[in-house]
Amino acid sequence: QQEPERHLGMFALYVSFFPQLVAGPIERSTRLLPQLSRRQAFDWERIVDGLELMLWGLFKKIVVADRLAVYVDQIYGDPAAYPGAPLILATYFFAFQIYCDFSAYSDIAKGAARTMGIELMDNFRFPYLARSVTGFWHRWHISLSTWFRDYLYVPLGGNRVRPSRWVSNILVVFLLSGLWHGASWTFLVWGALHAVYVLGSRWTHGLRASTARLIGLVRFPALHRAFQVLITFHLVLLGWVFFRAESFGDALSVLRGMTRIDPSQLGINVYLPPAGRWQIGGVGRFELLIAFGALIAVQLVEYLQRSGRVATVVPRDPLAVRWLAAATLIVAVLLLGSYVRTPFIYFQF
Repeated sequence: QQEPERHLGMFALYVSFFPQLVAGPIERSTRLLPQLSRRQAFDWERIVDGLELMLWGLFKKIVVADRLAVYVDQIYGDPAAYPGAPLILATYFFAFQIYCDFSAYSDIAKGAARTMGIELMDNFRFPYLARSVTGFWHRWHISLSTWFRDYLYVPLGGNRVRPSRWVSNILVVFLLSGLWHGASWTFLVWGALHAVYVLGSRWTHGLRASTARLIGLVRFPALHRAFQVLITFHLVLLGWVFFRAESFGDALSVLRGMTRIDPSQLGINVYLPPAGRWQIGGVGRFELLIAFGALIAVQLVEYLQRSGRVATVVPRDPLAVRWLAAATLIVAVLLLGSYVRTPFIYFQF
């Protein structure tokens, strides 16, 4: 679909354009090369937009993802030592840690490219609001999932083949997407789980639709959508256990441990020293409150983005509102950020 690039300098620019990496967003030459060839003029508004997006990504990475990582790393570092509640909480935390971590990098990459007049593709579209696992993959790491679709799934025949061949196509794509992350049983199981989800979703579509009609759920569309989102999120959450665990044995240890709930302490190590400070799993109250508050802020902003109401909350004019929002994020990053060295998760793949 793309004519060969004959200009060595333009080809070198395409290969070395630093905001896009193999980790994502993975840009195709059909999108990026024409933009690199276009003459750029200085645009103050475009540069400000790019810097604001980079700042938002920095906030998600340093204030949210890296703070959640402290708790997740401790619990998943020795899952056999913890009962149910810390393991459950750490798994929920990891779901939002990996989202904020990876979407933060994507925001920073898109912002950096935008300051230079280049628009990279969206890599995330509110994935945890998907109503099916198939929908999740239309919203999560979009540049990679579309790459697998175009260069593996479609050449294998896609869904225009006999049913047994389609099943094998789905299995091949998801197993290889697991191996893309690493040659480990945990990633292989993670990919296989998502293949089972997609296949099960197709095979049970009629049954689920008739059940929803039978119990009257279809009469309440908002409730029906919320139920679908909740189920999808927890299916994805189960997959994250294998994705995060250091080994297959650790993943099984996490799943077994989740069933060990201590009613007396809710399975959480909570204590009150004389100074009145308390900790959960070795992470202090202040750190957890910061992580919770920042996570709520991220979810609120993304809800406003999804509903198209950001412009009413942070209007383009007056500029004082935008400067105040930017200053608040800068102060939050400087004062509330976690500055323990925590590389981006997807940079290891």
